Amino acid sequence: MPVLTASTLVYAFFGGLLPALLWLWFFNHEDPHPEPRGRLIETFIAGMITVFIAMAIQNIIQDAAGGISSEVLLGWSFVEEALKFMAAWIVALRLNVFDEPIDAMIYMITVALGFAAMENTLFLLIPVSEAAYLSSVLSGGLRFIGATLVHVVCSGVMGALIAASYYKNKRIKHEATAIGLVAATLLHWGFNLLIMNTAQATVLQVFAFVWVAIIILMLVFEGIKRM
Repeated sequence: MPVLTASTLVYAFFGGLLPALLWLWFFNHEDPHPEPRGRLIETFIAGMITVFIAMAIQNIIQDAAGGISSEVLLGWSFVEEALKFMAAWIVALRLNVFDEPIDAMIYMITVALGFAAMENTLFLLIPVSEAAYLSSVLSGGLRFIGATLVHVVCSGVMGALIAASYYKNKRIKHEATAIGLVAATLLHWGFNLLIMNTAQATVLQVFAFVWVAIIILMLVFEGIKRM
């Protein structure tokens, strides 16, 4: 049983936090009108807190289903994407700081990075506590190029659809949000299925698809900036 010391928690926390902060800096740097720093921090923290709510609900789903299955993974994906949207909406998207289309993508990506930072921290706790530092570096690196970007892509897609409906009427905005949630859930579910059913040797190929998705998301990001 690994022993969790204060230093273990600190190393795991910063190991999970720093990659997410690098991505946050990148996307915020691309914003032509950067958002208030305090609001971004609040959104990031909201994403981190959301992890624990998601875990509690996911455990209930798994217990009710009697194990992990494709349907359970779909439920897990929906829970995470719905909670990330709710966190972004409560902290930012319902407020006056959401004053241009690109803000939807910025805040959705920020909450996703907060979620990924806490998820990565929890993921790193065991290897760090067992002094498996090489394993920690490799695990952190894979999550940096893979799982973290999945959260960015899924929430970014939803943010893009919300952004695209910024100048539309309320009905279209609601429809765009619903479609975004469905799209984000299916993308997340698809990634989880691929990881579970893919041999270790081809995991990097799966992550390569994620990188392609990130490049497409960046192109969409640039298009939304010009709206």
